[in-house]
Amino acid sequence: FTVRGGKNMLSHQIFTEMLKQDDKLMGRATFAIVEYRLAPLSHYPDATNDSMLALEYLVKTKGLGNSGVHIIGQSAGATLAMEVTLKSVSVDGLSV
Repeated sequence: FTVRGGKNMLSHQIFTEMLKQDDKLMGRATFAIVEYRLAPLSHYPDATNDSMLALEYLVKTKGLGNSGVHIIGQSAGATLAMEVTLKSVSVDGLSV
């Protein structure tokens, strides 16, 4: 589960190359890159809510993350990753 920060985003190609280092991980994991509403068109907590909705969808609707979910982010996305991790603790059915 990756949330991007501002206009910088870990490219899909770089992410894929990193994952090729561990074939076992690549075969068992599902990865999602989350887009969220940006300032100045949106305001707090829109980005957090978008990220939480994505996490809930992946876990509750798609049934992913039975072994847990790892959330990472860059720049503003790192702050969102931390906030989503903390908020998910209080949401029934999410194991982050």
